[in-house]
Amino acid sequence: MALAFRESGSFGRAAGKLAEAAKTPGPAENTLLSLGDVIGIKPLEEQLSALRAGELLLEREAQEAREKTRRYGGLCQRLGVLLGLLAVVVLA
Repeated sequence: MALAFRESGSFGRAAGKLAEAAKTPGPAENTLLSLGDVIGIKPLEEQLSALRAGELLLEREAQEAREKTRRYGGLCQRLGVLLGLLAVVVLA
């Protein structure tokens, strides 16, 4: 994103390029796109308010991602062990 910002000089265009690069834009890309409509365009107070709201959204998404990792991380590890055991049995 930093490279796209340097090339375009606009946060909105850089966020747009980032969203285009993502095959399925997630919440993070959508948050950046919404910030792109405000940053560098609106008055300072509106920009600060949008940044605070974006920060809260991204913190919430990070917390949800940590929770999913905690919940499903062990499941994936067990599945890997079971597949490894299956491969040993099949190859033996």
